[in-house]
Amino acid sequence: MELNGILRVLRKRWTSVLVTLAVAVLLAVVVTALMPARYTATAKMFFSARSGQSITELNEGTTFAASQMSSLADIATSPLVLEPVIEDLHLSTTPPELAESLSITVPEGTAILQIAAISPTAEGAAELVNAVAGELSDAADGLFPAAEDGAEAVRATIHTPGAVPTEPSVPNPPVNLVLGVVLGLLVGVGVAALREARDTRVRGERDLADVTDATVLARLGRAEEGEAPVFMQTDPNGQRAEAVRGLRTNLHFLTATGSTRTIVVTSATAGEGKTTTAVNLAVALADTGTSVLLVDADMRRPAVARTLGLEGRAGLSTLLIGQAGLEDLAQRWGDRPLDVLPAGQVPPNPSELLSSVPMADLLAEAAGRYDVVIVDSPPVLAVTDATVLSTLAGGTLMVVATGRHRKTELREALDRLDHVGARVLGLVLNRAEVGKEDTRRYEEYVEDGAAARGGAGAGWGAIDPALAGSDAVPVLGDAGPSRRGARNAPAVVPPSSAVPGPTAGGEVPPAVADTAATPGDPDDEWWADADAEFMSAEELSAPDRSPDRDVDGAAPDVGRPAASNGTRPGESRRPAPWGA
Repeated sequence: MELNGILRVLRKRWTSVLVTLAVAVLLAVVVTALMPARYTATAKMFFSARSGQSITELNEGTTFAASQMSSLADIATSPLVLEPVIEDLHLSTTPPELAESLSITVPEGTAILQIAAISPTAEGAAELVNAVAGELSDAADGLFPAAEDGAEAVRATIHTPGAVPTEPSVPNPPVNLVLGVVLGLLVGVGVAALREARDTRVRGERDLADVTDATVLARLGRAEEGEAPVFMQTDPNGQRAEAVRGLRTNLHFLTATGSTRTIVVTSATAGEGKTTTAVNLAVALADTGTSVLLVDADMRRPAVARTLGLEGRAGLSTLLIGQAGLEDLAQRWGDRPLDVLPAGQVPPNPSELLSSVPMADLLAEAAGRYDVVIVDSPPVLAVTDATVLSTLAGGTLMVVATGRHRKTELREALDRLDHVGARVLGLVLNRAEVGKEDTRRYEEYVEDGAAARGGAGAGWGAIDPALAGSDAVPVLGDAGPSRRGARNAPAVVPPSSAVPGPTAGGEVPPAVADTAATPGDPDDEWWADADAEFMSAEELSAPDRSPDRDVDGAAPDVGRPAASNGTRPGESRRPAPWGA
């Protein structure tokens, strides 16, 4: 695993690392508190060999003494030295057991021997180390042969006797805490890596990349507590609403050829937010003036009518059994060009109805009447309805909720769609984690925009303050049939007393310049930019083609039949933004 991958795992599983670290430190504290105290006393001995007065004799004596240090270290823990120590100190132990409480070291290249003794008491440690040093000195005198004059060949000197220690050597709280922190971090990282390897749930775009090559078209953050399901209407300036607008834009480019007019919205399992996504996507499309039909095809657990507050007892099931037509059952929602076809009564055979010829005819008819048809379908893994509907639609949108299901479930759902030849347009990652930096940038941008408009009231479709009190029509705020008439409405000019005249230099004041062009005027670049998503260049420059007039300006022929899209020949109809 690369460094970036390790850091990502640590950021994601930091709680595991923190808990493991806390447990390790707590264990270190407990062990330190329960560990019996031990004291250590140290004595140092120097060994020298008797030599002559010349430099050569001195070197030979020093070399001899140094060569005997390893032997003397072994003798220090032998019964030859320890048995007299046990007798002198009246210890109830044996030489091998006493040797375990002794540590003998010889610094390299020296004739110094260090003896360390450990005892439960400070005085006991000092007595033990001094007793061992004294017995070793006596033993050294008898081990090496005496010189010709009777003097000892090797002389042992205790130059640093053992002192009574003031603090215990064991336990050592700082060392134990450091060991606890180090071990806790190592074990915590291991636990985090293990949990990451065993966690197969979809939690972000990286997990989606491990399952499919499908593009993530939108990332919807988690809904706030008490948030209304149709947040495109209740909170149009929120981050989730902006994410749905991004989804609308991405779908626009994916369906630019106009071949995809029917989109099925589904998910792998239940409870991932497919209905909420479908409803808000339909509202977002209708906000641009696109005529939309939202079909609730989840006839087992219908939710669209309840979400939008519509009557749902008659709907899709009623139409499929031939009791009514689309024009009788579709309900207009709000002032947008959005019609809703509820699921109707729950039938005993939903799969058979959805795979029937009337269902295919319905989608074909709806595609001819509406710019876009959004179909809310059941989950893919629950029933076969979604796979059946995906074969009848131009594209399928898969909603994936983070932490909801495992990668294997998403992979199986996509495989089922692939087996029937469904076209997956992309994925919508729902309940995604939105970074604090993204939230900060969005909030700053929205707040700056509100401040530049002079308050929250100056929004999309708001009337210019210069036109307050007049009969001005807020064109951009309207939806539905009134929008076309508003575009061709004459310019509304405030009373002359309210309009400042030109300046001395001939310049038009900003208040007049901002409202001089009529919103429906093709020369007004502002209107063209705002309406470019659903108005072509030909329509912007076309003459008046209101529903009350024919192309040549004459009254339309009432007897002429209406086209399949609901308009009469020659009547203006906004071109669909999907490339049709």
